[in-house]
Amino acid sequence: MALLSKTILEYMAQGHGARFQLNNPAWRVLSIIEKHQPIYPSVISKYSSLDPYNVTRIVDRLVELGMVSRKGDAADRRRIVLRLSKHGSEVFHELDKEFDILDQHLRSLLTGIESEHFDHALVKLQQGASELLQSVPSCTQDSSTISTSQNIVSKVPNKIKRGKASS
Repeated sequence: MALLSKTILEYMAQGHGARFQLNNPAWRVLSIIEKHQPIYPSVISKYSSLDPYNVTRIVDRLVELGMVSRKGDAADRRRIVLRLSKHGSEVFHELDKEFDILDQHLRSLLTGIESEHFDHALVKLQQGASELLQSVPSCTQDSSTISTSQNIVSKVPNKIKRGKASS
C-alpha cells in the first residue's frame, strides 16, 4: 500500500502539484488542514509524521503562497491556528478532483469482482487503522476540534463513503 501511495503522490506532484508549487509533503499538509481545520501545527505533525520544524517550514511556504491563513488562538495566544484561505481551498479542491480522476483510472484496471474485493479490504483496513489511531491518546487535541476517528485513508471510494460497500 505504501508503494502505491508513494507512486500516486509522485505522479500528482510531478504532473499537477508543480503548477501550484506543491511537493508531496506540502500537499499532505494542505490536505490535513482542509480536513481538520481549524488545526494547530503540532497536530499536523502527528497526522503527517513530519517533524515540527518541517511542518513550520511547509506552513510558512503555504502562507507565502496565499493558501493558508495563520492566526493566534483566541483561547491561548501562544498557540497558532491554521485554516485554508479561499485560494488554498480552491487549489485543494482542484487537486482533489485530479485525485478522483486518477482513482477512476486505476479502478478501471480492476474487474468488477476485484473492485468489490478491494473496496471490502479497504473498509476493513480503514476500520483497523481508525481503531489504532483512537488508541493513541496523543492524537487528540485539547479543544476537541480534531476527531481521532477521521479517515486515515485520504481517498475512500464514493460508494464506501456512502456506506454501500459490502461487509
